[in-house]
Amino acid sequence: MNTLLNVPSRDQVSPDVLAKLVKHVASDRGHADPSLVRAFFAAGWTSENLVDAIVVIGDKTVTNYLHGTTRVPVDFPAAPALPA
Repeated sequence: MNTLLNVPSRDQVSPDVLAKLVKHVASDRGHADPSLVRAFFAAGWTSENLVDAIVVIGDKTVTNYLHGTTRVPVDFPAAPALPA
C-alpha cells in the first residue's frame, strides 16, 4: 500500500477492473453497473478508492467543460518531445 496516497499496490488490486469501472461510470454519466462495482471491491479496491475515482472523473469533466466553453489557452509550457 502506498501510505502517502492510501493507494493499494498493483499486486494487491487489478488496475483493469478500475479502468473498466471508470470507463463505464464516465460513459454512462455517473451510473455504475452494480456488477462492475462488486468486481471493483472484489479486486481489492476500497470505498475510499471508489470515491477518489469518481472525484477524478468529475474533475476531468469540469475541466473539459470549462475549456470547451471558454477556450482559455493552456498557460504552461508544452512538455518536451520524448526521444524516439
